[in-house]
Amino acid sequence: MRWSVVASVMILAGCQPSAPGAQRPMMAPRPGDPLLPGGVPTEASGQVVEPAPAAPHELVAGHRRGVPHAAQISAVVLDRDGTVALSRDVLGGVRVWPALDGKVEPQVIDVVGAEAMAVGARADGSLAALIDSNGVTSVLRLDREGLVRAKATIGPDIPITGVVVLAGATRLIAVRSDQRLLLLDDAGREVAHLALRGSRVVAIHATDDGALALLRTAGDTPTFQIRALRSDGDALAWRGEAIDLPAPAAGLPHYASAVSPDGALFAYVATTAQGTVARVVRVADGHAFASDGDATIATPASTLIGFTSPTRLEIGAMNGGAWRIDVAGDTATAVVQALATATTPPAFAPGLRVAGYRGSLVLRTDAGDVDYLGYDDVSASTGALSPDGTTIAWVTATGAIVVQRTDGHADVRIKSPSDWFGSVAVVDDTHVLAGRNDGALVLLDSVTGAPVASTLVAQASPWFLWNPRTHLAALMHDPGTVWVMEVDPTAAKPFGPPMAIGDGAQVFALLDPDATGAVLATIDASQSMRRYTLAELTDGVSARDMKRERVALGAQSWWIDRRGRTYVSTAAGIEVRDGARVLRTVGEASSLVAPAPDGARLLLVDARMTTHAYDDRGKEQWSLGATRNFPQLAWSEDGTRVLAVTVTGGALLDAATGDVILSATGWAYGRSNQLPQAFPSGQPTERFRPISQPEPDVE
Repeated sequence: MRWSVVASVMILAGCQPSAPGAQRPMMAPRPGDPLLPGGVPTEASGQVVEPAPAAPHELVAGHRRGVPHAAQISAVVLDRDGTVALSRDVLGGVRVWPALDGKVEPQVIDVVGAEAMAVGARADGSLAALIDSNGVTSVLRLDREGLVRAKATIGPDIPITGVVVLAGATRLIAVRSDQRLLLLDDAGREVAHLALRGSRVVAIHATDDGALALLRTAGDTPTFQIRALRSDGDALAWRGEAIDLPAPAAGLPHYASAVSPDGALFAYVATTAQGTVARVVRVADGHAFASDGDATIATPASTLIGFTSPTRLEIGAMNGGAWRIDVAGDTATAVVQALATATTPPAFAPGLRVAGYRGSLVLRTDAGDVDYLGYDDVSASTGALSPDGTTIAWVTATGAIVVQRTDGHADVRIKSPSDWFGSVAVVDDTHVLAGRNDGALVLLDSVTGAPVASTLVAQASPWFLWNPRTHLAALMHDPGTVWVMEVDPTAAKPFGPPMAIGDGAQVFALLDPDATGAVLATIDASQSMRRYTLAELTDGVSARDMKRERVALGAQSWWIDRRGRTYVSTAAGIEVRDGARVLRTVGEASSLVAPAPDGARLLLVDARMTTHAYDDRGKEQWSLGATRNFPQLAWSEDGTRVLAVTVTGGALLDAATGDVILSATGWAYGRSNQLPQAFPSGQPTERFRPISQPEPDVE
């Protein structure tokens, strides 16, 4: 049985960086060659990686952007000092949290479905080891930002079932299913081994000078023992004799156990006549500490234990159920306590317990303080680009606006407790325009987040269009009536009076007056199209004028570009029309068409949710691999960039090639005492890629 991720690891702090080098393959011996130290052919490969320097868009306020979990966290492990964490979510995605102070964001670890995890801190970052469902172990040397600097993959003939990072984080002990213990260096190379007969290692924990193993003896009535391991440089040996435990360890199915920070005490969950309880023994002689009461385990399958001081044991399960056992002299005192609300069992370190809460970590100190580590926002519902495509305004799933600049400046999150934004546009370098849940159109300072002005335009959060060339906003005030308003952030009253057009519009668009002479186009239920100049809107349009100026399109259209051309989805493809006249047919039938601002290019999404880009002659320029969810598409005004957004991700694309400039990630990362409101979607993060590129690794 492979050890569960919640029971197979213990982690330490450490030390010196490994020397960089080229790829170092370490292959299994050829027939007739001596075997590797483990005695069974093993194939391992290692590679030193030098990540490219962060581009400006990969930075925020001077530090590297991270990647939040796409689904609820299911397991957490810590290094021994509580400075580094690994987490796994229900989709199998793994993250490293290089620090727990809220200043360094989590990064993706490209191991899916880890069944055992261990991590240790060192001067240059950390060393992590993860075992997948096939018994393949990945050994990763990470820098202080959580980026992989070296990776070794160990694919033995006999699977590895457990691993622990030793003190100094330059050595690991791996346990094979045949009960051979391997001492590995930080490149995954075996430097020593030790055989175990008559027993099985069911858990192993790092100590200052080696490790302590929990052993299950063979036989019809198995007993349990602890035995110390000494790791001295490149040597691995047993130290002293095995010590019998006073009661059998409980298989939960994992074997919950822990060693104190000073290595003097061992604790485990035992099966007794009183039920499933926690027990504490002295490592030196096996002395069992008498307790004033039994710490009975109510939910064994989700329970973990660990020491938060040399004499304090913590027992915790999901959703707060917990015990504390304090050891003094020859006795132990059991006290019921409550941990913070969590969605995983906790991991323990001196003075600290850490668990998962949705996609965040929840940290509780000995003083009782509870903080949450993670992102205020982890997904977007829509977004907009600045005219030059260098600023993105996201509307997140929590109703916030996040202004993200690709030059590395700090993000600006705009949200008050009563606000819920549903739409947004970037007006200029210092302002965004947004539709708010109270029916107001709001002008906001995108540097400070402060409101500048607002005007009531609808009964609910308005969806609107914005033309940065004319500084006009258009929205559906009520069914069949479009309001057009001028917005000038420099004016004393930024919002001009609404210009209302009650022509029964179902579709409307803002036009380029230089190309058409008009600023607004509408299409009603009869598929009659009308265009209006700014002068006409200012003076008011009569019902007679509306009847006189309409053009029958002859087909249903839901899209209009700035030149006033319409786009009709047919079985043959997308017809580009000037009035009723078909100019060309492009691509295939689509339920989403996004023309470029100048009308010279066209994006469409087909039934397979593949996004295609076409030029003005109908020639395909590029396409994106199918997205898992239907995307929203938005152009920058200069036509250089495209924003693609789905419920599980977003990306800024080069409009000429489809290449991804940046991927949407979490926003407003930090540590606070406020319960997170942003929950991961539970779906894999959307991966945008040009169709010519290979499918990326799954998180």
